[in-house]
Amino acid sequence: MQITAAIKLLQAKCSQSATQVPAPKLKQFTEYFFSTFMAHYKLYQFVFTQPREDQTSTDTLIVETVESVDNLNTGKPHHIWDYEQKVKELDEAAERRQMELAAKASSAQLHKQENTSERLQSLENVEPPIEREVSNTPAYCAQHAFHIHFVSAMF
Repeated sequence: MQITAAIKLLQAKCSQSATQVPAPKLKQFTEYFFSTFMAHYKLYQFVFTQPREDQTSTDTLIVETVESVDNLNTGKPHHIWDYEQKVKELDEAAERRQMELAAKASSAQLHKQENTSERLQSLENVEPPIEREVSNTPAYCAQHAFHIHFVSAMF
């Protein structure tokens, strides 16, 4: 349809509805119609009258199915499943804690053994105990005489 034929069709429709629509509203509609639709009439005409290729897209979709599905009657309510999961988490946490405590105990035992071996080694390096008092040597007597003389001089 040519643009002139479209304008004539608009005039015919406007004259038919002139009895039902007031003139100011009809004028407002006509201005709107020409500023929007008729401004792009040739574009609309081209788009809607030209044959187009069919656009088909094909995708390959791989669907994997489950080999066997349990009966839904054997399923658990959600709150029971949540409870069991929490219990399972608590059991796992307790097991981890037991392992940590066992590792700590093992480490403490190893540390105790190392300390014991160090102490035994230090005892082996100790000089043997004094068997008798060494009081009659000249160095001992000189040292104690000085000490006695020093202490008596203070009083």
